[in-house]
Amino acid sequence: MKTLIRTILLAVAPLVVGASAEAQISCSECDPYSYCGTSCWYCSGGPEQQDGSCGWQYVAYTTCDEAIGACTEYGCTPNWVTTERVTVGTYGETTYGVLCNPFCQPTFGCDHHNVDRVTQHDNNECNINSSYNNKTYCHDYVNASRPHQTGSIPNCCASWLFGPQYTCNDWHSCF
Repeated sequence: MKTLIRTILLAVAPLVVGASAEAQISCSECDPYSYCGTSCWYCSGGPEQQDGSCGWQYVAYTTCDEAIGACTEYGCTPNWVTTERVTVGTYGETTYGVLCNPFCQPTFGCDHHNVDRVTQHDNNECNINSSYNNKTYCHDYVNASRPHQTGSIPNCCASWLFGPQYTCNDWHSCF
């Protein structure tokens, strides 16, 4: 009996391992900056259903580089260098707090934000698709702050608060 159970387990184990080794992501989720050979699945006859299944179609497997035509070559480490940084957005943000001494009252402060469009280039040019050796992203950061004070809510874009160099155009995005 033990031999029969052991034989069944040895026969079933590769099937279980093989099933779990299949691709875990949909090809629509492929990242052009992931390494070549990343496995993905897709629906054989067209797009996925809204619920993420293939419906009547069968599931097929490929790699992200085959699916989207871009990936980072194995053994190549990207060396991203900033080639351009341009401030395109500026805005003020009110911060809130409370001061209890001996009674509680609201306090208000200000943060001034810059939103920079940053362009980078991979000096090692690791991607098989050269259009992915450059990338652009938004960098939103606080470049000036005012401490909390009691009183009224301040205009966090007023030039008297931070100085005339801290204007606001109310853009929160680069694109």
